[in-house]
Amino acid sequence: MLVTTGYAQYANSEDIVGAFFRDKPYSDLDATIFRQSIQPTLSPAEGQILLYLKSRHDTNASIKISKVMRNSEIPLIVHDPSETGVAGLSWYGQKCYVAGAVVAHLLSNAREGSLIINAKYALIAGLAHGFGSNLLILADPDYIAHLDYRELLYNYKSANQAESYLTQWLSRIEKQYQECVRPKDQYLSALGLEVELRKFYVQIGEYLAENEAANLSEYYLETTAYQEAMNGTRSLFIGRKGTGKTANLLALASELIKDNKNIVCVIQPVGYEIESLVKLFSLYRESDTKGYVIESLWKFLLLTEIANAAVEQIRGRPLWIQLEAEEEHLIELLTLDDSIYSGEFAVRLERCVSSLLHVPQSSLIEHQRKGISEALHMSSLKTLRASLGEVLSTRNRVALLIDNLDRAWVKDADVTQLSPFLLGLFGAANQLVNDFLRQDSRRKRVNCTAAIFLRSDIFNRVSEIAHEPDKLAVTRLSWNDTEMLSHVVEKRFFNAQPNASSGAELWTRYFCKLVRKMTPRDYILSRILPRPRDIVYFVKTAISVAVNRGHSRIEEDDVLKAEDEYSEYALDSIMGENSISIPELTNVLLEFTGSSVMFDENQVRVFLEKAGVPAEKHDAVRDHLILLSFMGLEIEPDRFELVSKIPQHDFHASESHH
Repeated sequence: MLVTTGYAQYANSEDIVGAFFRDKPYSDLDATIFRQSIQPTLSPAEGQILLYLKSRHDTNASIKISKVMRNSEIPLIVHDPSETGVAGLSWYGQKCYVAGAVVAHLLSNAREGSLIINAKYALIAGLAHGFGSNLLILADPDYIAHLDYRELLYNYKSANQAESYLTQWLSRIEKQYQECVRPKDQYLSALGLEVELRKFYVQIGEYLAENEAANLSEYYLETTAYQEAMNGTRSLFIGRKGTGKTANLLALASELIKDNKNIVCVIQPVGYEIESLVKLFSLYRESDTKGYVIESLWKFLLLTEIANAAVEQIRGRPLWIQLEAEEEHLIELLTLDDSIYSGEFAVRLERCVSSLLHVPQSSLIEHQRKGISEALHMSSLKTLRASLGEVLSTRNRVALLIDNLDRAWVKDADVTQLSPFLLGLFGAANQLVNDFLRQDSRRKRVNCTAAIFLRSDIFNRVSEIAHEPDKLAVTRLSWNDTEMLSHVVEKRFFNAQPNASSGAELWTRYFCKLVRKMTPRDYILSRILPRPRDIVYFVKTAISVAVNRGHSRIEEDDVLKAEDEYSEYALDSIMGENSISIPELTNVLLEFTGSSVMFDENQVRVFLEKAGVPAEKHDAVRDHLILLSFMGLEIEPDRFELVSKIPQHDFHASESHH
């Protein structure tokens, strides 16, 4: 976060004194980090927000805290380290400035990454405190706070205690929400004349779809994947981080929910007990039994998700609308055993896993399956399916939208156990859709569709264990069309500037004419990974740099400086998306540092060998680097492309570009 501010290395007090007199910070006391990198981009917003600095790890406390935050009536902006990596000082400054309240969840000192995450969150919390925002810092019981914010921090002893404390604190904040207006104009008084550019910094919105749910419909760009999901012709959508998986899901949900004859089930697991899942699957050595467990588990979860969504919609209707007998029966079914059917997805999953762990092991497959069926109440699911048919047969559509499945794909996860679990979802979703489309004396037909959004590197690993991977019909979210990619920011500009003649006016109104003899649009498109998230991040960073420097438009040096910051972001993105595929990834990337931009197959193997990658893994690691867009392939002489699927040809005959 402070990569652009510079620093002085020291080993002793003499080094500190020497650096102090060399840099002479006392010569200009107004040249502070705040004035140079934060204040220029500050802009008032229409309403305040709730800023949540989420824990990097999905502990029980983090899951409960996240649930409370999501249910708040205040518009929520989430900074998730596992998803967003590092944002710039301008981003954190603007969010703290418009935040009515800030919640920071610090890590235990024993957790991976705690040193840097806690230091960053402490700095952001200090910024929020300086702005006068309501501030709550939560931490594990063994976390010892530094003196400057020890009195602002609450150490919880359990996940339930953290949830209870946050709920009480947040209820007070929500009461003040409508009338809480803090005098912040003092921070805007010294700003220059670059008002329009500064306003656009806010208007361009967020590069994370999760933080743009309220505004996404205003400038969402429909793609082929969106149309296929809307029409229900495809159910599996694969893409890199930042290619629009969550944006598609949010846009679909927003459009489908407009029709009250639709039932929309959005499943986005915040986190679940990975260790419990791995422990459960390891109990079953026979693949048939394990497959039956996974299939039954998903069937229970998906069917009860639809039931809960239907009941929630029924209960949300005006009181003067009388319930039908079929609706009353469905509500009665779910309330008969509230402990089985109720709760969010993660809660019901945890409950199911706990029940299955207590099923006695048997050498007889028939006895084993009977125990599994009883633990998951499979017999009652038939009654539930029949009841849902009665209620939902007159509805236009039941849409299952599933995302965030990569939450389980963490560094220390057991891939061999988790892959069948995710693969089982594909089959269970298709079976559920087909079951709803059937009609007989016991069941009525229901128009049901499913759309599953999954990260491409995870899909590649999961498809390896599929019996017939070629039959997994998928739609890949690709943005190789530069015209379409540029429309992502151009549409946001046009939405913010209704008087503009077209979205393309963005490049002439706010940018210089040329950047290294290319138009700014073409230069930026040539430097980024082809993803919507990346182009929004780059343009937003370029605006921030220009405003911080007092420029009325984005100059060439501003774009080049933004490119440096974007490179940090892109590297962090690759590291995060790699997850557990290449344990030696850091060493691998370092070996490429300083090399030629073009190299052949043999040079790649030399780099991998020096990085400590075993020879038998060279091909897999090479392919993974290509799929991560770290390397492109020479498709034709002197024509290199980033690809989302490895072509079947001899690598020795081609070169790579990185």
